[in-house]
Amino acid sequence: MTPKEEATRLHSLLIRDRGMCEAAVAHKNGLIDWHPACAGQLETSHILSRRYSHTRTALDGSLCLCASAHRHIAESHKHHVDLVTHIYGAGHWEALYERAQSTAKVDWDERVEVLSRLAEQRGLI
Repeated sequence: MTPKEEATRLHSLLIRDRGMCEAAVAHKNGLIDWHPACAGQLETSHILSRRYSHTRTALDGSLCLCASAHRHIAESHKHHVDLVTHIYGAGHWEALYERAQSTAKVDWDERVEVLSRLAEQRGLI
């Protein structure tokens, strides 16, 4: 496995360790007016495409969603933006996109080290 693949795997473990569908919680708290019935396992939902290396493994660059909510926001950009705003605050989407545009090389070995430490602290590995 390449360092980039390992960083992606660790990132997914950490996001799913949140242990709940963040869209369901936001709906229950009245922050969003949509949510499909929770179905399927928890998934890592990247706020921006995984193709952006600088945000691919950012812990504030993903949501923990059930499979049905993940599918729903893939089909509704407005609901995706609304959910991100409610969870991370106004302007987060734009700030994340700005970070994603960096042209600096990502040190994947360093990302693996950081994410491994976090995963170990949480007892995930």
